[in-house]
Amino acid sequence: MKRKLIIFFITILLPIYLFSYEYYSIKSLSMANSDLILNGESDAIFYNPASLSYIKKYSFSFNVNHLYPELINNSIYLYNFSTSYNFKNYGVYAIGFYNFISDNYFEKEFLLGYAYNSLSYVKVGITFKYDTYEIKENSVTYGNGKSFNFSPGFIYHNKYLFLSFVIKNIKNFSFNEAIPDLEIFYSYSGFDFIGGVSYNNIIINYKFGIKKILNKNIIFRAGINRNLITSGFTLKYKDINFDYSIEYNLNITDILAMQKCGIRVNL
Repeated sequence: MKRKLIIFFITILLPIYLFSYEYYSIKSLSMANSDLILNGESDAIFYNPASLSYIKKYSFSFNVNHLYPELINNSIYLYNFSTSYNFKNYGVYAIGFYNFISDNYFEKEFLLGYAYNSLSYVKVGITFKYDTYEIKENSVTYGNGKSFNFSPGFIYHNKYLFLSFVIKNIKNFSFNEAIPDLEIFYSYSGFDFIGGVSYNNIIINYKFGIKKILNKNIIFRAGINRNLITSGFTLKYKDINFDYSIEYNLNITDILAMQKCGIRVNL
């Protein structure tokens, strides 16, 4: 019976849980888990790789968090890092690593990204991801697996707006599990606005975010992503950025809010 409960949690509940709360970038999460907010950031390798083309020279990011231990009686830790470098005429290259650790489930992702940065109004990029997972209980392995997928991304921009489109997680050149994601970014009267929609064969997900630069050292963000309300800020000191986000889930009444933090370096 215990084994059946473990397998049920991993195969049914955990994927739903991860789709609702999975994140890679604290900066992105604070603005409705947006892709376009990561233009010029190495974390774009986890979202839309075309955004890597805006990196001027070098970028590094690290995010960590401990999630919802009371909710599912199963401690969950997430951390990831990414780094990228602009080789000028040869494009921007990036690597990323994501680790998910719980009492019964372990997952790792290894990513390699590339973006072509010589086009004026159109940016293109691609991410290749190798993913492994393992289901364990008391040192006994109940299941494991691995997969390989890729995600092509595109961005069009002019002096008024940015338009982002990415197809995430194409496995074996099949679109059955792929997630198309469309976003638009617009600036008006000192504010930046983002709207978007994505679809994963189960859920149509809408998101909206807003950003305001208060001064050269403080940036405020907020957003809503389906049932998740988020906000946060960035504290900047030269090339170092400290990101903070707080989120409230409308479907979970017994937890007030979740707080997350991360650090980025952009040169």
